[in-house]
Amino acid sequence: MKDTLKELLGKEWKCGCGRTHRVPTKEIYCGANAKERLLRFIFAEMPGPDVAVVADTNTFAVAGQAVGECLAENGLNVKVRLFPAGRKKLKAEKELAEKLGSELKDFHFAVACGSGTINDLVKYAATIAKIPYISYPTAPSMNGYPSPIAALSYKGTKKTLAAIPPAAVIADLDILRNAPEDMIQAGIGDGISKSVCNIDWAVSRFIKKEYFCPLPGKMMAGVMGFYTGNAKKAAGRDPAAIKGLFEALNLAGVSMVIAGSSAPASGGEHLISHFLDMSNSSKGKDMNLHGRQVGVTTVLSAKLYEKLLKLDTDLRRLPQLKKHYAGDRQTKKEFMSRYGKKMAGEVYREFMTKYLPPDKKEKELLFILKNWGKIKDMIRKNLVPSKVLEKTLRRSGAPVSFTKLAITRAVFRSAILHAREIRGRYTVLDLAYDVDILESFANDVV
Repeated sequence: MKDTLKELLGKEWKCGCGRTHRVPTKEIYCGANAKERLLRFIFAEMPGPDVAVVADTNTFAVAGQAVGECLAENGLNVKVRLFPAGRKKLKAEKELAEKLGSELKDFHFAVACGSGTINDLVKYAATIAKIPYISYPTAPSMNGYPSPIAALSYKGTKKTLAAIPPAAVIADLDILRNAPEDMIQAGIGDGISKSVCNIDWAVSRFIKKEYFCPLPGKMMAGVMGFYTGNAKKAAGRDPAAIKGLFEALNLAGVSMVIAGSSAPASGGEHLISHFLDMSNSSKGKDMNLHGRQVGVTTVLSAKLYEKLLKLDTDLRRLPQLKKHYAGDRQTKKEFMSRYGKKMAGEVYREFMTKYLPPDKKEKELLFILKNWGKIKDMIRKNLVPSKVLEKTLRRSGAPVSFTKLAITRAVFRSAILHAREIRGRYTVLDLAYDVDILESFANDVV
């Protein structure tokens, strides 16, 4: 994994997919002497001495204070932007990132000391301010550090917004090893999701004729063995396993840069997780850790693919599928009832980007039925069995059931049925809906 990252960082090349790929992140490091490595990179690559060190009260204590002091002692003009713990929990919100972006315009660069929330806020803020930033992670909890997107909430809905990746990702291995147990579990959960979302992307390309590059899938196929073989060691804070986890997660982040979107790292399993986040947020409840929730929904997506593999279908089902599609025409009123006034408009606009009128949908359904064997071969070739994924989560100590995440049966069923509405992306949820097995699957699961 380390060698693969080294081959890609800071490089630009013409790919067989027809596009030219460029990875702007120049360095990804995890080990000892991280602050010294950070200083070396700053003096070599950053445009000036004025730096904003961004953290929350927790990550400031873990890393932000030491990083700020180190930079100041070495002649840099440091200002700490500290997010207080005044609210129940700091949230990655677009409005907050925009406010931070206006503040960062006075600096040459920023350093984000934290994990998912801090990284997403600073990434989007630095993009607005048009300055570079460096990520200084405090946990191996997610794959978004070097990605080209920021996952932010806007009007209650979860959005993945385009953003400039960090110039570098530099982590202290001891800090990562001592991250909270549930954040290490989150890293495992987010990591194994690549086993299903790359199938989503390949199936979407086949059915929707969208852009697809095989390289991200090959990159992720090469690291799945790490997750299944090292989950227990990572949970036990083994240094080599934590470093391997961090590198695997960052490889997934780089795969998104290559794809130009979150497609190779976020599919139906992430949509269900986002739906659950939106549900909790609308009720004023704390959200589950992203990766722990995604781990559960990844197993769910694998089980849904397994159900699809057992399905034999042919052209005789076309009238039934047309009737199913026509009878479930979504209206703004239904979205208002389901998502509330704050979120309904945003969700409806997103859903309508992939909604097809009946005549065009008939052609798509006909294509799916005619090519069902090819679609199943595509799934079968790439699918990691749900039992293997479940075993991996158990070894890490992570939850494998939605009940362990304090999610009710009704909410989870609703998430399975309706999460496909919150993104224009075609995933396993859409495929299962199109062949009319999504509702029976949801009923079986809950």
